[in-house]
Formats: sequence, structure tokens, C-alpha cells
Amino acid sequence: MERSSTLKLICGFAAALLITSAFSPAIASESGIEVRIVPGEHLIAQEARAIGVGYQGTSPYYDFVIQSIYFLNTSEATLTLEGGSIELLAEDAILQRTVISTDEMLRVQGRAAAIQKMGFAVALDVDYQTGSTLPEGFTLSSTLTLEPGTAGLVDDYYQILRSLPDQARVTVWARDESGEQVTGVTTIPVRVYEARNTYAFPLEPGEWFVLAFPGLHSHHRWTAATEHGYDITMVDSRGSWARGHVADWRTGKVPRWEDWYAYNKKVLAAADGVVVKVVADVEFPLEVWNRREGESLDDYRGRIGQRQMELFMEPGADPAAVAGGNYIVIRHAGGEYSFYAHLAYGSIRVEGGQEVLQGEHIAGLGGTGEEPAVHLHFQVSDGPSMLTSRTLPVEFSNVHVNEQFSDMFEPKLVFQPGFFVTSTGLKE
Repeated sequence: MERSSTLKLICGFAAALLITSAFSPAIASESGIEVRIVPGEHLIAQEARAIGVGYQGTSPYYDFVIQSIYFLNTSEATLTLEGGSIELLAEDAILQRTVISTDEMLRVQGRAAAIQKMGFAVALDVDYQTGSTLPEGFTLSSTLTLEPGTAGLVDDYYQILRSLPDQARVTVWARDESGEQVTGVTTIPVRVYEARNTYAFPLEPGEWFVLAFPGLHSHHRWTAATEHGYDITMVDSRGSWARGHVADWRTGKVPRWEDWYAYNKKVLAAADGVVVKVVADVEFPLEVWNRREGESLDDYRGRIGQRQMELFMEPGADPAAVAGGNYIVIRHAGGEYSFYAHLAYGSIRVEGGQEVLQGEHIAGLGGTGEEPAVHLHFQVSDGPSMLTSRTLPVEFSNVHVNEQFSDMFEPKLVFQPGFFVTSTGLKE
């Protein structure tokens, strides 16, 4: 999902998850300017490219995302931000350095301050985890000037390098009113996570289309709570998600749930565990959520976005259900939890406290939660709440990539997302 407007921000599943106290930001504060990182405690690096076909390096490529970086003015003086850097280290040696520009600071801070002015705290937490990161009383500055008790911000720093770092060091430079430079710095560990359970593919046997996986192009990658999530659906030989004309399913005018190829296909428990949360009351009527006759695509998106915002703002609303629709959470051994979202209304077969076995039929695939687009959102996280947990890398034990050389990468399976295109031919 692009971050171009507040309405777009709340329309995707990744944008519906609030990140609160589960993320403990890294902090350094002696100079008058603190640096806080989201996610905190440590960054999870994953193998982005193994040694194999086409690439014969001495080490795999690894990648991770620093979701947000805050610069807090904890002094009593006015400070002016001048830039910063991200350094990836291995045994104190610098492997790679990224410059943080003032243009990036201004871009993010301007947008975040505008949302802050609206009083839309949900949106700030969704994108930047503001509520859990800023101390009480702090506000966001829209400019490079930080008054005491205000903070600057940047986001979405994707890092990829040809070896595994053991830490990331973030530095920011500012200048006080007397012209003296002030520097803030913090260091955060970088780790590779090994799953504590063996997970099976969470859908019934068949041919499936992976829309999003934890790579650079995934819209989930840019939010800590969904970073390692998957979106999966079923398509035909055209690449269409549903029966009928391509334009119908692409523009939100599929008349019946049953017209979607993946609708009500079996969703399976990915591992043995205990059900800890079930939301099954999201009806999601198509006459409301489908695109209307004569409605432009922009008008449709605006109407759906406004409806989502209203649902988010209702007293007692569950943001995960607003964006994820009907969903199930299962606890597994070792403190890992699997999440299954956008489930069909009336299809859920389990309840809280129930023990389930790997491969057990738990629900039917649906399109509830954001817009009528039938697919499964699946992820494994380190906690039971879709609001405060952090996603973890996961591989599946029983699935193969439909690619000529895929067997050469096993047993470590590297998913690749697929995209179907239509050529209109050459114009005369």
C-alpha cells in the first residue's frame, strides 16, 4: 500500500495494525537528542538471496527494514536537524552506510504532523508506532526545527547487503542556537530468526498464487506487525482472481462471492496448537463493498476508505477486524502464533480454547475486512495480539515453487511473488 493519503493508509491490512508496548525502542540520551528505533530490541534479518542459480557469491544476501527512526529533543534548547546515517556493522567493522537526508526527514515529518493535527492517533500508530515510541508530552515537528519536547522522524529504511551484520548503528546530527553540533547515536542488534515450529502451507492442496511475501515489493514489508506476512489467492490461466471479464474483478464488480476462484477453499491450521482468538461476526455485504454502477475508481476508493475510517473510529472497534475481517489466532509451542485473516463469514469451524492439529480445516477463505478481494493473509508472530505483536519469518514444509530450478534451493524454500500481465499489442 502506498503512503500517499490518510485514507489509503487505513485501507490495507498492514495499515490496520497498531503497534504499542510490544516494541521496546532502542534509546541513547546523553547529548540532548535521543535516537529511538522501531522495531526495537533487535532487527530481524532474513536471507534475501541464497547462493545458487545465477548467483555464486561467497555469502547470501540478507535484508531487513528499519521501520521508523525518531529523533527526540530532550534538551532545553532549540535544535535544527542536519541529517544522519545508518551503519551496518560486523564486529565493529562498517559493512555498509546509508545517508539519512533532511529531505526524507521533511517528507515524513510533514505528513506525520498533519495526521497528528487531525487527532487521528490510530493512523500515527499504524504507520509510525508513535504512541509506543514518543514519551508522554512529546509531539512531532513538521520541520527540521525541534523545540524542546518535540521529535523528528524518518521511516522505511530497507537494508540489503552481501553478508550478515551483527548490529546497526543510527546517528543523527543537529545544531543548537549557538551553532554547536549535537549528535545522537544508538546501536541495535541484528539477528536471524529460526522458527521454533515446523509449519505447513495453510491452504488445501492445489495451485495457489502468492500475491505478497516478505520481499521488497510486498506492501506488508513496511509495517512491523505484518512485515513477514503472506497474501495468497487462486487464479485462472489469465491470471484472473474471479470468473467473468478481467475488468470486473480488477475494478471491484464481481457480483457473487462464489465467482472468486479461492472463495471458501479450506484454510488449514499451519501447526499443532490452541486457538486463542476468533472473530467471526464480520458479514461484509457485497452490495455495500462492491464498486457501484457508474462509480469511478477514485470515487470507489474514496467511499471505501471513508467507510473504513468510520469503522476504525467507532467506540470499541477492533482495528484488526476492521481491516482483517474474520480472523483466527492459534498459539503454538515456543511462543509463536499464527494468524489467518479475511475469512469467509459463516465459515469458521473452531472456537477459543480449542486444540487443533496441523492440517486441520479451521475456516473457509474469504474477502472480508478491506474490500471484496478473496485471499488469505497469513503470518506467524511473537505474541497473541495482532495489534502488539511482531511478525517472524516462516517457511513451509510441504509446498514447492512452480519454477524450473526451485528444487535446487530446497530445503530452504525461497518464495517468489508472481505477476500476470496483459499485452495490448503495438499501435499502428
